[in-house]
Amino acid sequence: MGVPRPDPVCGRFTRRNPDPAPFPEFSKHWPQVPPRHNIAPSEEVLVLRLVDGEPRAELARWGLVPKWLKDAGSSSSRVQINARSETAAEKPFFRGAWKHNRCLIVADGWYEWMPGPAPKRPYFFHLDHDAPFTIGGLWTAETCAILTTAPSALAARVHNRMPVLVSAAERMRFLDPGTPSESVAALCGAYGGSDLVVHPVDPRVNAPRNDDPACVAPTGPAL
Repeated sequence: MGVPRPDPVCGRFTRRNPDPAPFPEFSKHWPQVPPRHNIAPSEEVLVLRLVDGEPRAELARWGLVPKWLKDAGSSSSRVQINARSETAAEKPFFRGAWKHNRCLIVADGWYEWMPGPAPKRPYFFHLDHDAPFTIGGLWTAETCAILTTAPSALAARVHNRMPVLVSAAERMRFLDPGTPSESVAALCGAYGGSDLVVHPVDPRVNAPRNDDPACVAPTGPAL
C-alpha cells in the first residue's frame, strides 16, 4: 500500500488557553497539559475521541501511523501529519481511521506560510475572541493526523488548504463511527465564520524550539 504525499498545510498550531478542560461538557477527565504557542509534528497533542461510546480527552502523537503499518515495523519517516478530507475515505493509508477512528484535535490557532520566494512569510489564524476550537482529525495507534479542506475566501489569501474546523454542534456527529461517510464529508467544508482572523507573525515560529507568546504577536496588519 502506498504512503500518500504529505499535504503541506497547518504544519504548526497553538493551544494557548491555560484552561485544562476547555470543553468540560464533552469529557469529564482531561490530561494536564501546558499552554503551547508552537506545536510541531511528532509532538503530543490533545485529542477528543469516542471510547465505548463515551467522549474522552487524551494525548496522541501528531503524525498518523496506521496500526497495520506500525505492526510491520514502519519507520517514522512514513507518518502523515495531514489527510485530505476529500480523499481520506478511499486512501488505504487513511480509510480505516476515517471510518472507525475519527478524532477532534483541540487548538486555538494555526500557522500557514504564504507561498513565494524564501523565506516564506508565516501567518497566524485564530478566532477574534481567541476561544479554543476543534479540528477534525484521524486517530489510530495513539497517533493522529489533521484533516484539511479547500480554503475559505480569507484562508485562500495565504494558502490553498486549511484545517477542518468542526463546530460544537457537530462534534459528536463527527466522532460517531455510525455517521455515514458522506455525512462526515459534508462536515469537512471550509470554515466561513466572520470571527476568523489572520495576521503575519515573525519567522521565529519556523523553529519549533521557539514556543512562547512572541510566536503569535502580529508583525503587520490583519488581512
